[in-house]
Amino acid sequence: MNLVGSEVSIKGVCGTWFNKQRQLFGIRLMVTSTEDIVVENPAPTNALTQPAQPIGNLMRFTPNASAYGRRVKVAGSVILHQPGRALFVQDDQRGLYVQTRQSGQLQPGDHVELLGFPIKGEYTPILQDAVWHKVGSGPSLVPVFIQPDEALGGLQDSRLVAIEGRLLDHAHNNNESVLLLEDADRIFSAHLESSESRPALMKLQTGSRLRLTGVCRIEVGDQWQAGPTWRAKSFRILLRSADDVAVIKLPPWWTLTRLLWAVGILVAAVLAALIWGTQLRRKVSKQTTIIRRQLEIEETLKDRYQDLFENANDMVYTHDLTGRVTSINLAGEQVLGRKREAIIGKMLFDFAVEEQRLPVVQWLENILDGTSPPTVEWDFIKALDGRVRLEISTRLIEREGKHVEVEGIARDVTERRRLEKEILQISTREQRRIGHDLHDGVCQQLAGIGLLTDILADKLEEQNRPEAIEAHNIAELVNKANKQTRGVARGLFPVQLEENGLVSALEELAENAGTFFNTRCKFHCDLPVVIRDHSVAQHLYFIAQEAIVNAVKHGKARCVDVHLGDSGGGRYFLVIRNDGAAFVSPSEPSRGMGIRIMNYRARMIGATVQIRSLPESGAEVFCRFVCEPKLEDEASQNGGINA
Repeated sequence: MNLVGSEVSIKGVCGTWFNKQRQLFGIRLMVTSTEDIVVENPAPTNALTQPAQPIGNLMRFTPNASAYGRRVKVAGSVILHQPGRALFVQDDQRGLYVQTRQSGQLQPGDHVELLGFPIKGEYTPILQDAVWHKVGSGPSLVPVFIQPDEALGGLQDSRLVAIEGRLLDHAHNNNESVLLLEDADRIFSAHLESSESRPALMKLQTGSRLRLTGVCRIEVGDQWQAGPTWRAKSFRILLRSADDVAVIKLPPWWTLTRLLWAVGILVAAVLAALIWGTQLRRKVSKQTTIIRRQLEIEETLKDRYQDLFENANDMVYTHDLTGRVTSINLAGEQVLGRKREAIIGKMLFDFAVEEQRLPVVQWLENILDGTSPPTVEWDFIKALDGRVRLEISTRLIEREGKHVEVEGIARDVTERRRLEKEILQISTREQRRIGHDLHDGVCQQLAGIGLLTDILADKLEEQNRPEAIEAHNIAELVNKANKQTRGVARGLFPVQLEENGLVSALEELAENAGTFFNTRCKFHCDLPVVIRDHSVAQHLYFIAQEAIVNAVKHGKARCVDVHLGDSGGGRYFLVIRNDGAAFVSPSEPSRGMGIRIMNYRARMIGATVQIRSLPESGAEVFCRFVCEPKLEDEASQNGGINA
């Protein structure tokens, strides 16, 4: 039953609504059925066919009493649509606030026809319970530019207007943004119901002059009076989007607030400067005292350092990054047998013996790269007494994060190395004697015992005695012991080294080690060279022997590879690789004597030994040494040792 627009008489029960304070706030009429509703004057079947009234004629006085309370039709252009709640339309003269729950979306400029019940509004009529029908589209209406006083006059209520003002403040909640503006001593507000436009409005700067476009709504207040001088209590502008807000002029940078802040900061800065000046005087006085004391302490330390530097027992020196000596103490003058003036300004390698100058240059380069060993030994030329053996340790000196020079401490170890060499020679001679005694004594006796045991075993076998088998076993064990003893004797007294040179000795060492330790031991060598000094070859032989023993004994190696090679320029290397356990760490101190002996023998011949783990498994002993090579035919003429 569609009763909208009809005149009806209703029979029912009247009820009231009371709030929690027992106050009346509503009345309702309850009807039991539709039969209690009687239509006295039915509504037109199609109300939209009736002519539209101008918006300005709504709620005007007319002697026809039946005109009140009926639905009317109006037409206009949309200026603001709040879907499901309200609609603002405007014709050529007036604007109208329409309350409607009809769904759908209208855009500013759309032409619509509306049906609804006109009622009294705040100042202008309101069309209540309205329905609308879109009849066309057009451009958005041009707003009327007004002043705040014109808005308060009431003639612009519910119309699309444009107004300017200075932004005082803005506030934002979940779905509404409110701008507070002032112009011509009038304060008004602008409202926008849209969460999407909030970021754009939040960027507005307080104090900016804005131009707003929207629907004007006035609040009448309690002091209404007839006449042109009456003004409403306040008004507000309903915005449609953030595009309705235009910034005309940004606020001046120097505002009262900023000026007060600047004055406050300036005053605070002056006070702080005065306080800081007072504190600075005290600190300067205190720091001056401290600096004076520090200078006195530094001067004392400098004198003490100079005294330690000059009176140190060891040679202390410095040189620049190219190797040029920049300072040296008294001990250095005594060690080198030269005056300080003859040393400073010279290259450090100029004082090294001729055959070691090239390695010394390489050592100086390694110091700068950080790859130099912590301690090295070189032979230097002494002015009067020939050469002197120096044990040198160095460190890089930095200033402002850059290397500027090198400081070194050198100790004269000539006498110590001579004594160590004599001890080693005595040990080598004793080793050779023991090896010779084993070879000529014990081995001969074991050979005789083995021969007698074989004869005894043959006799017992002729007599068919069962002890013959045991006798043969004893003979085999004695021969095996004789063979092992000969291997030990060759290790203590390498005959091949003296007779045929280092290459033959290392080949025999690899063969004997493979047999003695029951492991695979190979030796290979590059082009043969000649080593003049027999002691160098002897030390290299014992270094290789110690490395093989350590690989089998500690590394549990099953394969050992010995390689003697030429690096060029009089430099050679001896490498002993194994597939046993990895080396723990070269930096950790070793408790055994093997590594120490290898390092010592290397120092005796001016060589270096490095022990490192291989990537997959095993370890290697890498020995670098320098000697003057000689061709093999020349060596045979001069009686050199073939390596």
